[in-house]
Amino acid sequence: MNRETAKKIIEGMKEIGRDKPYPPTVILLHPEDLKICKRILPEFFGEEEEKDMKRCSTEAEVWEAQDRHEGKPHGWIQWQGTNVCMDVHCECGHHSHVDDEFVFYVRCPACKRTYFCNGHIELIEITGEIDSETIVEGER
Repeated sequence: MNRETAKKIIEGMKEIGRDKPYPPTVILLHPEDLKICKRILPEFFGEEEEKDMKRCSTEAEVWEAQDRHEGKPHGWIQWQGTNVCMDVHCECGHHSHVDDEFVFYVRCPACKRTYFCNGHIELIEITGEIDSETIVEGER
């Protein structure tokens, strides 16, 4: 679905609901289509546009655009050919899964968008007790 199609759907919902005893949101729209419309046209739903989505045309731009979480707790995954198991959530709304090695980039099977896998990850401090045997302590 593109911006024009989403706009026609939303305008149609507004027109059908005009001068009716029920709000236009009563009109049935498949939940996935509604999510796509909200993502493409957030202004129709009183929401701000997604500002965190980054787009780059070259690998050099990708390296400059990635969030390094500088000044905040963070980690850096050094991809060394190890396996990765990853759920991928594309901007188009498609969710897919990857189990592979050397995953530096991932392509959505639905819309063919290609994403760089940023190695910088956010670290969130846990101040309470943790019941886990999987805590790894970093080397000094």
